[in-house]
Amino acid sequence: MKDAVDPHLRDQQAGFRKERSCTDQIATLRIILEQSLEWNSPMYVNFIDYEKAFDSVDRQSLWKLLRHYGVPEKITNIIRKSYEGMTCRIVHGRQLTDAFGVRTGSKVFKINASNNTPITVQGEALEEVDSFTYLGSILDKYGGTDEDVRTRIGKARTAFQQLKNIWGSSTISITTKIRLFNTIVKPILLYGAETWRTTVVTIKRIQVFINSCLRKILKIRWPEKISNEELWTKTNQQPVDEAILQRRWRWIGHTLRKSASSITRQSLTWNPQGKRKRGRPRNTWRRDLDADVKQMGKTWGQLERLAQNRDAWRKLVGGLCPKREHRRR
Repeated sequence: MKDAVDPHLRDQQAGFRKERSCTDQIATLRIILEQSLEWNSPMYVNFIDYEKAFDSVDRQSLWKLLRHYGVPEKITNIIRKSYEGMTCRIVHGRQLTDAFGVRTGSKVFKINASNNTPITVQGEALEEVDSFTYLGSILDKYGGTDEDVRTRIGKARTAFQQLKNIWGSSTISITTKIRLFNTIVKPILLYGAETWRTTVVTIKRIQVFINSCLRKILKIRWPEKISNEELWTKTNQQPVDEAILQRRWRWIGHTLRKSASSITRQSLTWNPQGKRKRGRPRNTWRRDLDADVKQMGKTWGQLERLAQNRDAWRKLVGGLCPKREHRRR
């Protein structure tokens, strides 16, 4: 079924497709938002929650499209049978309502737009918002990542607390606890971190949370003291700024291997029409990237060529951060 449908899908569709990820979509939109703000270019972003539109899909057209795309009739029939007789109802006042469709959730950002007139679709005004959760990451109309970082820390803290019986267990080894921390808590914490602007404040906030978790796992309590370096050595961790740096450049390599027509790849160097505001330019994700490139002593052209060799790129990413024994104390 994937082989039949995939050639017909747009480049923007990434769900359940090979060599595509949520990070691609999140990063692309973040870059577009940041650059539009940077160049004072008006922009409207319309978010549509298709999950809420589940019951409004014309399924007869859907079956025809599947056959048109080359999906075998047997597979199409199996899918169609699973949807037959499906309706949506709710209980209200102890009574079951009639079947009804579900409205599509639709929200809009306005960026650098002086027009305050509400945007309407078929006479219905779209809700204007300052932030929106897109593929699990929070985007705001100011192009920042602070709110997303705070939310990630909150979700990771909840996940950590749910495992408090494991952290406090005397029968589970420290090695196992650290492995669980790395596979359950940290992925929640660092989801979408490749797209974050890594300011000193952001890094400190994330690192403080990680260090707090590691101290609880090792049962280090006041007045006991342990340096961060010793804490990271005992738990085989790297500083979070280095972890994010490597994640970012692993993703950059993945992106540079995409086709030149890929929207995600194009976004890395995209600038809208417009004019920068006077004064010191604000910090952006792309400026973080430019600083990394300068520190490497390479050009974008060199990096694009290097990215085509996966082994060479892995070596580059691995060499971005000093080994622990060579790191400054």
